[in-house]
Amino acid sequence: MEKLVEIKFDEKKLARVKQLLKEIPGKMPIVMSSGINRTASPIRTMIIRNLASILSLTQKAIREGNKINLIKATRQNWSAIIDISSRRIPLIVWKPKAKTVIKTFEASRKQSAWLYHNIFKKIYSEKAVFSTHYKIKRKSTVFTYNAGKGTRTLEGGFKRTMKSGHTGIFLRKKDTARKIDEARVASPGYVFENAQAMAAEILATTGKQLEHNIDMQVKFILQKHRGIA
Repeated sequence: MEKLVEIKFDEKKLARVKQLLKEIPGKMPIVMSSGINRTASPIRTMIIRNLASILSLTQKAIREGNKINLIKATRQNWSAIIDISSRRIPLIVWKPKAKTVIKTFEASRKQSAWLYHNIFKKIYSEKAVFSTHYKIKRKSTVFTYNAGKGTRTLEGGFKRTMKSGHTGIFLRKKDTARKIDEARVASPGYVFENAQAMAAEILATTGKQLEHNIDMQVKFILQKHRGIA
């Protein structure tokens, strides 16, 4: 499920703004939408910066692919929403290092054969079963990456560029309709939801910035209306 951060003014503060703009009530939608959007954009940047730090990624990597999407306020809807994707980020984004390792496995195979015995000039036969033991060597690729919680490894994957041009690290799947599946790591929405310190900081900053930006918009509109500015 997506994690949504909603930015809007509460009813009590909204009543105060209406009182301040009683001379020009038609400007209320402009003040509210502008003030909210001026708050939402820096808050989105703040969320991106914090997530990038937690996940050991660049801010560009977090921004790409609509991972943190901003739905701006309008003159009809005085609310902005920051949509934090719950879809896990592909492993390829961390640019993991690949290393080939060779593993040796013990294996055995059962075989059968007919044995013939010459006893008192008579031939007797019997079927014998015996096991052959041998070793198998297999190559495997191990990807090493750091997603913010120290070095991790993924074994058995492979890097491939699809027909669409998308390059990723994939795993072969068993007992599923899809033969391969892209390796993914962390969900921005999950990380944000569980980073309580970050959420608290953003909530406090949002409240202060929103009130400041609304007040600045009110001041600007009133000065313009009264011919001061």
